Amino acid sequence: MGLFSVLKELANKVQNKNRANPNVETAPGTIFDSIQEAIEDVKNNTDCEEDDPIPERRTEAVEKLKERVYEVQRQNEADPNVPTADSSIFDELSDLINKHEAQPNTSTSYSDESEVFGQDADYEVVTPRSAPPSFENDRVVAITNSMGGSLALRAEPDLGAPVNEMRIPDSSRVYVVEYSQHSINLDGKDSRWALIDYDGQQGWVLEGYLNFN
Repeated sequence: MGLFSVLKELANKVQNKNRANPNVETAPGTIFDSIQEAIEDVKNNTDCEEDDPIPERRTEAVEKLKERVYEVQRQNEADPNVPTADSSIFDELSDLINKHEAQPNTSTSYSDESEVFGQDADYEVVTPRSAPPSFENDRVVAITNSMGGSLALRAEPDLGAPVNEMRIPDSSRVYVVEYSQHSINLDGKDSRWALIDYDGQQGWVLEGYLNFN
């Protein structure tokens, strides 16, 4: 994947992570629209190509984009008609851009859902095991796989839905009640939402965080 395509993908992932994080106010969508426009503008107004082999040109393009990100942040802070986005959003995006500049040929995996908490590491969607699920009293049994973190139960099968205060520890035994008819794409993998029952509490999680025996 080329430089600018990767940068756009990173911006999308930061936006989805922000939407999924109940501890940070969701930033206006116009913020990320401006960032995507900035990426396209830098692409069209520099000599750097998507797969440019010359490091100097790549570095120049990345530095210009970082300046544009801070410009978007300053404009957001100065605009009284638009809610001010949490500064952590811009800090995280700049940090990801810096990492990509330092290691342009690496592919970093993030979970757009970002419902794994308690970790600073990059998140990767876990593909469910292909083995047939086990049953208990006619209910499908699954084990959560959140890589050491915890899962949030959502009120609806949607990234922007409210979350339950209770979180599900990693490797917990849950029951699958039903699946959503729609799915979302995370890191190139389609994942449905699953309505699960955990300790009498029901809510939606991504199927990608469930393993079946």
